[in-house]
Amino acid sequence: MKQETKETSIFVRFLVYVTGFLIMTLGIAISVKSDLGVSPVSSIPYTMTCVWGIEMGKATILFHVGWCCCRSSCCGG
Repeated sequence: MKQETKETSIFVRFLVYVTGFLIMTLGIAISVKSDLGVSPVSSIPYTMTCVWGIEMGKATILFHVGWCCCRSSCCGG
């Protein structure tokens, strides 16, 4: 029974994490489209959008997933 609770907890945490990414990318995309500008955190994904021509949401997700992977491999978690 305890194992099911741990698996459920991991699934719920992952679902909340992905939902947060989607909300964040939507907010950044709306900010850019409405000419409000970008924040310093969004400047790298915005540059990726300008250089590679990918969508802002995809660039934001790619950047932050890459950043999390880099941080976990360099800092150990």
